[in-house]
Amino acid sequence: MSNLLVEIGNTALKAAWSDRMTLGKTFRYQGEKHMDFILSLTRREKPAVMVVSSVYPVSEQDVAPLRESCGNLLILDSNNRERLIGKGLPPYISYDPAAATGPALVIVGIMMLTNTTSVDWGDYTEAIPAFITMLLMPLSYGIMLGLIMYVLMKVSLGMKGIRQISPTVWTLFVVFVLRYIQNSL
Repeated sequence: MSNLLVEIGNTALKAAWSDRMTLGKTFRYQGEKHMDFILSLTRREKPAVMVVSSVYPVSEQDVAPLRESCGNLLILDSNNRERLIGKGLPPYISYDPAAATGPALVIVGIMMLTNTTSVDWGDYTEAIPAFITMLLMPLSYGIMLGLIMYVLMKVSLGMKGIRQISPTVWTLFVVFVLRYIQNSL
């Protein structure tokens, strides 16, 4: 039987089915009805274990339907910290609001890496900008240099490469170059 991992962050809910150590289908939800969305995930398949990590306290009225929708429920939030410590979990394992987004970041990273299979790694005008973008995203929180590199490499091919660049990418290129110039002044 599968398990369900849920992370309720400040801006979105992320969820993933897992079978032992393998992540399966992942979901992202941005809306007000978090609990309704979680329960909709469990209607077709009841998870053996559901882990809900939340930056917000999960109310007791929300806990009851969650508990009914799975075999075992573990909630990591500020309301349940004392209960977890009371069950024998050391305080350093229990809820930490700053670390509550950790599972979501892992899931997002996996989702981002799945798109690397669509990169033509044999075409250096595609591979080098993709690699630079992947390298710099965690270091600079942006894709600006990778997109600029993509356009410059395609332009270096001449008209054949220029025709491969979409109008959206051209627009972003101009905006990013202007921003880069502005930041360096």
